[in-house]
Amino acid sequence: MLGWMLFTDDRADEAIRAYNRGITLDPDGNLSSVRFNLGLLYYDEGRYDDAYDAWAEVPGKKEEMDQHWGEWTAVLRSGNLAAVPDSIRERMDPETLIHFGELDAAANRLAHPPRPNWIQFVYRTWSPIFDPIRDRPAMQAFLRDRGLEDVTIRRTPPGERKLPSVLRIVPTEATP
Repeated sequence: MLGWMLFTDDRADEAIRAYNRGITLDPDGNLSSVRFNLGLLYYDEGRYDDAYDAWAEVPGKKEEMDQHWGEWTAVLRSGNLAAVPDSIRERMDPETLIHFGELDAAANRLAHPPRPNWIQFVYRTWSPIFDPIRDRPAMQAFLRDRGLEDVTIRRTPPGERKLPSVLRIVPTEATP
């Protein structure tokens, strides 16, 4: 949870450290969500090799990824959406559409998800990757359809944020 919260606060480096600490504390891999979420962070950041490494540690995921990962990341890196078969394009998640610069398509996919999921709703509401589509009509429809039409999702730009006083370190003479 800490890693996800740090990432949504544009603190990806700290989130990576938190996820890696969680992985260190779970050497047997029982908490696959830690590895999965680390992979998702890397994917959203466009760090596909790191995403693969994190996801490869999720039970059952490596075999699935090894079938198509190299080809898929080559398409992602090229930015050529036309190279993606229609059958795959129809199932692309909003994050991938954003990677391709297809902001309206991403917002529309949010408004009409093929597999609605509450956790994905929370993530997609706050994740930094969705900042470019927050004001799109489809994103507003996404919220309205969930009874949140009066909710405005605005993330304060990192340079304008202020830490709560409980998180500030205020040096005093007694501080070593």
